[in-house]
Amino acid sequence: ASGELILLSSTAQTPQDEKDEKRMSDHPELRDPLRGCRYVAAMELAHEPRVRRHLRELYRRHAALSTRPTKAGLDVVDAFHEHYGLHLLRAKPLREHFPMEEREREARTRGLSADERKELEEEAGRTERESCVQYLNVLRAEAAGNVKAYVHLPPAERDDPDWHRRTDSFWRDRSNQDASPLFGELERAYLPPDGDSDAWNAERRKVIRLCIRHFLLPQFEAEARRDLKEAAVKFGADSAAESLRAMAMEGPYRPSHLLGENRFLVETGDLPIVGVCCSTDNREATYLAAVNRWGELTDSLPVPGGTRVDDNRMRESVITFLMKNRPAAVVVGTGGGLDSRMLARKIGDLVTRATERWNNRDIQGEDEDDEDFEGRSREFHAKFGNTRDEDEDEETQWRCNVDLVDDNVAQLFGRSVRGKKEFPDKTVNLKVAVSVARHAKDPLAELCYAWSVASDAGV
Repeated sequence: ASGELILLSSTAQTPQDEKDEKRMSDHPELRDPLRGCRYVAAMELAHEPRVRRHLRELYRRHAALSTRPTKAGLDVVDAFHEHYGLHLLRAKPLREHFPMEEREREARTRGLSADERKELEEEAGRTERESCVQYLNVLRAEAAGNVKAYVHLPPAERDDPDWHRRTDSFWRDRSNQDASPLFGELERAYLPPDGDSDAWNAERRKVIRLCIRHFLLPQFEAEARRDLKEAAVKFGADSAAESLRAMAMEGPYRPSHLLGENRFLVETGDLPIVGVCCSTDNREATYLAAVNRWGELTDSLPVPGGTRVDDNRMRESVITFLMKNRPAAVVVGTGGGLDSRMLARKIGDLVTRATERWNNRDIQGEDEDDEDFEGRSREFHAKFGNTRDEDEDEETQWRCNVDLVDDNVAQLFGRSVRGKKEFPDKTVNLKVAVSVARHAKDPLAELCYAWSVASDAGV
């Protein structure tokens, strides 16, 4: 292997080869006759088992995890994106992802009571679990192309305001890492205890530097990433099971005016719900979907891509849609991030107008004469059917909430085989909107529905 690193003899066969060889031979490092010897010595030192074991433990003690957003991540990761917070991790200690070392445990528990030790162990276990689950999410963000992750020793320049803008070449250049703990340990073992000339010690330090940067650090980084993934998968499976249990125990959507009532004494009932899927692509429409008590799609309204829900063209269409279906709640999926939040706010304003218009339908305005009032009543009757209810009072007037809800299950249904079989001619966003409404009505049924096998009939 060392023969490839030094010029042992001339191999030139053509005039061009002679020129290239002469140009390379002028490089001072390539002309160094000890370069190949240092390479062999560094390789032998790096493959010494005791050296590797000791330095690996030292590396784990000082190594850190950092992430930076990619070009695509800068465009899509906002404060409401699922990868937000994962794209700017800076030098998070790697030891938080693994059980506490015995030496550290003894030092931290010395002099503590039994209860304090138990609390410390629980805190360490919680930190380990949360760190491992976080790394699993980092891997997912990296696979999506939104984040780049790096395992490294602390940076040589600690106060770097532009660290998140550094490219791969910076992070892969191990001369930018502070490897002094490893250098110090290896120097104590490799340099003669009785001393030697400065020239020979300088050569030994070159061997140590080559050993650490060229052989050990790349392998330690690869091993750390492998172990991080294994630990993350183990804790990730446990976390997924806990999340699935929490999702299965989630109750149906309950309007705000019933939150103060006992769920067992005052039933929620079969509420009319409208689900909303916010499009993240201007080429696709945002959908509002109304479902009945059995979760069947009864009505839908597309908002064309690039069109605001509250502009002059769509405002009356949305208000009419809401008045026609009169939902107890409009639930907006969070899949659109910040756009979903803005959409929920705009729909909230439209819901306020729709409920006021509906609840005041039988009240004659101050500037409205009898003929205008009768005309407006006939128009209401023609558009919405019989709107008069003898028993309707203040307590039974139409009230509607607008809320943001998690739409992970709905997104799964919208792209599933079952979704295609049940709604073969519907768009993905409409299927997601239907599932959002169904999940609000009966979360457990929709969760089971997403994981069960669909028949040819789509049931």
